Amino acid sequence: MEDMVHGMFRMNWSIREWEEARRGDMFYMMRVGDDKAGIVFNGQFISDPYPSDDWAGSQKRRMYVDMICCCAAEPGAAPHISLQKMQDAIPEVEWGKGGSGVLLTDDVMAKLDKLWEEEN
Repeated sequence: MEDMVHGMFRMNWSIREWEEARRGDMFYMMRVGDDKAGIVFNGQFISDPYPSDDWAGSQKRRMYVDMICCCAAEPGAAPHISLQKMQDAIPEVEWGKGGSGVLLTDDVMAKLDKLWEEEN
């Protein structure tokens, strides 16, 4: 976030379900594992997935996407959309499960977009 300009910043992210990911796809970033779990920013992929070295330093190759990130919550602050609100509004998704990206259906994305608009 220290590189944020006009409310946006760029970064890359390792992505698990990369086969259907494409440049131009929209995403939501979720913080997990604490009492402030939920959506902390959103944005758009600005590259197709590409292979690179493992961010954790293992010999495993990972797939990454470059992203433009918008509307970031301050580190340590409450998320834009809490995990509880996501679970209540879209119960068909196991929001506490997953890692490094989960592909959402068009229907779920539409519901999440609506929730984002209501909360922001």
